[in-house]
Amino acid sequence: MTTRTLAIRSLDLAQAAPFLQRAWSHVRDSEPSPELWVSDQPESEMTLPGATKVVSAIPAVTLSSSEYGSLVSWSIPNERTLEDVSLAAAGTAVVPGPLSAVYTLADKRAAKGLFQRFGIPTPKSTVIDRGFIEGGLLNVNYRRHFERRVVSELSFPLIVKPVWDCMGHGASVVLTEERLAFQLSAAGSRDLLVEEFHYGEAGSIEILGEPGDYQFQPPCWTGGSIEGLTANFDTLRVAHPDLFAAALGPALEDSLRCLLDSLQFRGSCCVDFVVSNSEVNVLEINPRVSGASCLSAAASGLDAFYASYEIANSRWSERSVKMCGSGAAIQAGGTWATRVEEQIRELGVEVEWFRDQKIVVDGVASRSVIIGATLGDVEAIVSAVGQALP
Repeated sequence: MTTRTLAIRSLDLAQAAPFLQRAWSHVRDSEPSPELWVSDQPESEMTLPGATKVVSAIPAVTLSSSEYGSLVSWSIPNERTLEDVSLAAAGTAVVPGPLSAVYTLADKRAAKGLFQRFGIPTPKSTVIDRGFIEGGLLNVNYRRHFERRVVSELSFPLIVKPVWDCMGHGASVVLTEERLAFQLSAAGSRDLLVEEFHYGEAGSIEILGEPGDYQFQPPCWTGGSIEGLTANFDTLRVAHPDLFAAALGPALEDSLRCLLDSLQFRGSCCVDFVVSNSEVNVLEINPRVSGASCLSAAASGLDAFYASYEIANSRWSERSVKMCGSGAAIQAGGTWATRVEEQIRELGVEVEWFRDQKIVVDGVASRSVIIGATLGDVEAIVSAVGQALP
């Protein structure tokens, strides 16, 4: 069987710079003829040397196992990852995978059930199943009444989000019965997860590996858990190993390992959580590389893009390529990028610049920087820009 690898990336390459570029360079050095398919690039297209195919959309085909020994998805969001890994033929090593595990974790309803099964704290929630409610089983005059009764067991504030979406798309925080009714109606036929909303500090932690051998990246602080959900890059994020120390611990890590083991999950996934008064609640697990992958890599030196390639090719236990991690890292976008740069100069601290470029989000270009430094210097920079870490 061939050892040739196919890698796929759907979403702007610049959002993964420079780590995906470095990973692809290592892949090209590791085997004679890997392929990279790239789609969904902005007009100011950024290419990678040796990218085999740049297309408007990844074709819906089934790939021959004799043609590719492994398939690695570097795509975001979840639905693109699911499309990627479904292309592989039987016998092809797929990361993230297996498909059944990726499908289960991407389904917020199924993931909630797993959290409860493995004793992982998560906000109270319910599902509005439109296939049932809007189908022929319930009397048409009873449907809205039924929805109201189902969600009445939850306490405001609530967050309403599609069962099958990610990256905050379609999610809304609601504070009143009237606004809840509006959001339920506006969703049309989409299945929804309605969940109690917790104010606090939002974070994420990336997990890389395979059954029996999962490695946790440094936790990332992604900002306050707020009512106004945004998906732009005018943000400040931080990664270092001491974040959320009082809330994250060995018991939670063990539970997450057991959950991933039960699915036989291989690859990279990102656990989103919120911490309130030192208590953690896990919100979801995205089975893919994530927006936190580059920040995590800058802190740890372990690159999720290349790690996923090593996992697919049975070299994960060797950890053959590791960049120099700085111990802690900052990702800053928009006005935050300028403020961080100014404070680095004023403080005179030594940093490593991993990224400083324009990134396009929803058609809007914004400056995005990632810097690595010692834990003490990162804390000094963040304090100087007027932000307190949890």
